[in-house]
Amino acid sequence: ALYLKGVKTPRPLTHDLFITSLTILGASLIRVLIYKAKDGIFYSYIYLKKDEEIIRIDARTSDAVALAVRADCPILIYESILEQECLHMSSEERNRSEETDNDEGAEEEHDLPGATSRTLEEALEQAIKDENYELAAQIRDQINSRNKNQ
Repeated sequence: ALYLKGVKTPRPLTHDLFITSLTILGASLIRVLIYKAKDGIFYSYIYLKKDEEIIRIDARTSDAVALAVRADCPILIYESILEQECLHMSSEERNRSEETDNDEGAEEEHDLPGATSRTLEEALEQAIKDENYELAAQIRDQINSRNKNQ
């Protein structure tokens, strides 16, 4: 939330340090995958790319999401996990997701008409608190899109 709000800390936070280290080492975070949910705990991988090599690392979901926000990379989750955890996607969201999967170069818009920047930030905080990472990723993308347009 601090990163999304643009709050500058006097020293780098752990997630900032990790992203900086990746950059210096010539690697980048390309995606996060939430691959399992068991007993209310979500399990995630982060995927790094260095040269032509893809590296998968097991990570706590909270850390993976924090890194994805900083790296501006997609956060993916299996639909079966959404259903299992009662985190249903609307048919519109499902269609957008399928369109994006079919067209890797397309940027997905998550327009939330009438939402203020403050409302979006509060919604993002709540989605993260609720561990609704799909929604958090959508809100993050909307905030980033609005920031680019300003």
